[in-house]
Amino acid sequence: MDATLVTASSDKEGAAPTWKRGYGFHPLGAWLANTRECLAMLLRPGNAGSNTFTDRRKVLAAAIRQAPARFRRKILVRVDGVGASHELVKHLLSLSSARRADDTLQTSVAQVFNERGDGMIIRGGPAHVSRDDRQPHLTAEHAEILLADCLSRYRKEHHTIPARLVLHKSSSYTTAEMNGFRGAADKEHLHSLELLWIPGGEAIRLFRHGQHPPLRCTMLSLDDQRHLLYTHGSVPFYGTYPGLYVRYR
Repeated sequence: MDATLVTASSDKEGAAPTWKRGYGFHPLGAWLANTRECLAMLLRPGNAGSNTFTDRRKVLAAAIRQAPARFRRKILVRVDGVGASHELVKHLLSLSSARRADDTLQTSVAQVFNERGDGMIIRGGPAHVSRDDRQPHLTAEHAEILLADCLSRYRKEHHTIPARLVLHKSSSYTTAEMNGFRGAADKEHLHSLELLWIPGGEAIRLFRHGQHPPLRCTMLSLDDQRHLLYTHGSVPFYGTYPGLYVRYR
């Protein structure tokens, strides 16, 4: 998938100023690399965003529908650095973990990052959606295998094992999962293992004086078990918030 600028020499319907100080359209398209065919195209005004997730999701869905069903089992999606947003990566991971009729996820996926931000994606075993909390969970065996595979790939890439490992999970940890992850960590003799559960939303919000959001990594302890951690926000090194702004006219 990629977007391009199309210049309009006159006042066309839907045309708008572009970020390159031109005038026209900013369509977003998807092409099939095997045959060089255009699978989908979304006509957008010139001031449309380059990394708008909703637009890329529409084009991706339309492109997948164009591919025959027998070829949809394994698809490689390529985008440029601007379009590779966190929302798009999460959406692609959700497509690779489609639900079955028996509430079983076909696979679990782990993303491994070092202190420099270099990462890799590891495919794990099946995860079952619990009827108690409606969240996907692993068995102790599959949790141990998943972490063992992550550490094995890490050792292969960096020729060492990390001294400190922090697991971030969007669903809560079951006793079986904790036992499995700790079992894999103990076998590799890790010095420190931390299990963090990061829920999708929290009713509590923090505000700073001025126009910028709270500093990234700001933490508020709500009680002994619950903490509010800002993974986005202003960065002191830049002296500002390196994110999107809403401009008012």
